[in-house]
Parts: sequence; structure tokens; C-alpha cells
Amino acid sequence: MFEALKEIVTIYANYTTMGNLTIATGRGDGIRDSLVIRSGREDSNPVISGSSLKGMIRSTLEAIFTEAYKRSRDNKFKVCVPSTCYRKKLVEGEDGRRYLQNIPVSDRLEESCDVNNLCPACRMFGMTQQAGRVIFHDARAKEEYIQTIDRTHVAIARDTKTAAGGALVTTETVPADVTFYGRIDLINPEPWMMGAVISTLELLPFLGVGAKKTSGYGDLKVKIGDEDIKRVITWRSDSPEAEPRTKQDYITAWEQFIGADFATLEELFKTEMTSSEEESKDNEGE
Repeated sequence: MFEALKEIVTIYANYTTMGNLTIATGRGDGIRDSLVIRSGREDSNPVISGSSLKGMIRSTLEAIFTEAYKRSRDNKFKVCVPSTCYRKKLVEGEDGRRYLQNIPVSDRLEESCDVNNLCPACRMFGMTQQAGRVIFHDARAKEEYIQTIDRTHVAIARDTKTAAGGALVTTETVPADVTFYGRIDLINPEPWMMGAVISTLELLPFLGVGAKKTSGYGDLKVKIGDEDIKRVITWRSDSPEAEPRTKQDYITAWEQFIGADFATLEELFKTEMTSSEEESKDNEGE
């Protein structure tokens, strides 16, 4: 993949929190049970880790590829279950195959990929023996200082419908309306890969990132324009007309490859705003 360096394309993305966001370190401080990841010292700003973004984008694309395979039965869409996602006690071999049989997704490859036979997800994001083409960098806050807030949650006892004893959890979170700025690099990407990353990033308001997504955390509104897509290397022999250059060019290449249409973020939120405005007018009329 990297024997010849044809091009590097960089996407600069703005991520704005639509509600609380918590990408946790996995530890507390004696007061809070869960702390957010920061860029350095304890008093530095929170970040959206590149690994969290990559994990969400990869797992979502794996699900999209699986649906494409179910609809078309075209083997080019069939993806593996990466060996790194097995339970830690399992290894490759018979135990691994038994584990795969228990996964409720029947339309995936029976074996993990190897370097000579990569599924579309491994071609993009890599595997244990093969580096990926897509590199996610940490997204850092645009503001000089972000004041986090603490949110406390309780578990509800199913018999009394009241707070369960000993189940109080306090989580450090990033509040709404905080903008982060991050970079994604794609090395020698095929045009559809660029479109796949961009289209899936624009699903983040509905998929979320980080912890407690089913409780409304982690929704991110993503802004990517034509001016945010930069080609780091352009060979002089390349014909500008022959290569995708705009965001829509890349999305179109992805839609043609996968056989589905993806609404843009502008279209989705225009529909949402229109519905809210109509509801507001109806309420005023009452």
C-alpha cells in the first residue's frame, strides 16, 4: 500500500457538541467516577480522541458494508470481524471460529483478514499486520479554556421505581456548543474511501461518540466544506478533470460504489429545522 506514495488527502473537520460529551479515561479522582480525556496535564482542555472517532467510523462502515452485501451478495462488500475485537481470552484458531459463530451477524467473513486478502474495512483502516490508509488525529478544542461540568446519574430499582442504593455515578462531561477541530489523513485513498469517511462523519449527530450515547450523550455536528479538503501531493502529470476534487465528488464516488444515497448534513438539519418551525407555528396558532 505504501510502496509508492501517490497522494495524501487531508480532511479538516469541525466537531460541535450538541449536548454533553464524555470520552472517558477509565478512571476517577475520588469525587467523580469518570474523567474525560485531556490533551496533556490535568488542567489542559478535553480532546476528542482520534481512536474514538476511528472506532465509531470503522464500526459504522462495517455495518454499512454488511448491509450492502446482504442486498447485493457481492463479495467485495463482505467484511471480517477483526481479531483484535475478539474477547481477550480467545485466540485465532478453533476457539476464534466458535466465537465468530456466536456473533449475531451471519453475513461476515468466517476468518479474519490476512495481508493478501483484505476486506474493504481492513483496506481502509488496517489490521494487525497491515497499516491502514486512514489516520484520525485527536480533535482539540478551539476555545482557550473549556469548563467541564459534572453530571450525576442513578440506577432505577425495577421494583420500587426509585433510585437504587449504591448506584450513584458522577461523570465529567464537556457541555454543549463546544467546537473541536481535527484532522483526518488518507494515504493513497480510492475516491470512494474519501466519500465513505466524509458521509459517515456526517452521521455522527445520529450515532454519537464516547460513553452514554443511549442517554443522549456524544452527538456531534460535523462541518466539512470543499475548502477543508486538501491534497498534500499532486503530481503534475495528473489531469485535474480526471480526479475528484470536491466534497460532493467524493460522496458521489462512495454512493456509486456502495449502491446507496446519503443525505448531506445540510439536508438533514434543514428538514429538522423546518419541522421545528412548523411545530412552533402550530403552537402559536393554538
